[in-house]
Order: sequence, then C-alpha cells, then structure tokens
Amino acid sequence: TYTSSALDQFRRSGYDFKIDFGPAREVATVYPKGLAAPIAELINEGGRWKIDGLAFEKVRFVGGCNDQGRGKNDCRCIFDRLRARDYDRWNDFRAALSMMKSGEPSAGLDGAEAACAGSGGAWAASA
Repeated sequence: TYTSSALDQFRRSGYDFKIDFGPAREVATVYPKGLAAPIAELINEGGRWKIDGLAFEKVRFVGGCNDQGRGKNDCRCIFDRLRARDYDRWNDFRAALSMMKSGEPSAGLDGAEAACAGSGGAWAASA
C-alpha cells in the first residue's frame, strides 16, 4: 500500500488515484471516485507529490500524436520518454509532433518513437 499525505488528502476529499512508474518519475493520476476522467496529475519529486506542470502539454501531445494514427498508450509512452530526456516545454513537444508527422527518422526523437511503437505504452527493458 502506498501512502503519502498529499494523496491521502485527495482520498479523504472523495477522490481516488492511480500511480504509474516511469523512467524518470512516479506519476499519480487523480480521479473523482467512480469516474474515469482524471482531474489532475501529480509527480513525485524527492518524495514530495506536486501538481505536474506538464500535464496540459501531455494532453495536447497525446491528442496530436493520436490524430496521426498512433495508439494513445504509444503516444503516452513517447511523451514520457521524451520528458525523461529533458523535453520540458510545449515547443519541444510540438517539434517532436512535427518530426513524427513528416516521417523524419525517429533518431531526432531520441529513439522514443521506435521504442514505444506497438508497446501498448509499456516500457521496454532497455528504458
């Protein structure tokens, strides 16, 4: 069982959460109980949960990536891999979407596109 005062406060307020573990950080997605749509994402930085400052960019990136015909889980995986490689502004992610759309080699995306293709969002062992 995972405990954290910030997450416990959400739970006491009628929310639930799901924790995912990525290459660079833990992410907690917060949901109203009984609903599927998340209201916030928190990231664990040094043992403290903080609102994810790139949550909006992730939604935009996943939407744009999915519009290009990729699965949402693959798009989330690509976003998370790019983020782990210090992509930290919308312009970085927008440039990545442009490269993906143009069909340029995925080397410009630090191999994230190739590593995530068909993965269902799962991390490869080499991640």
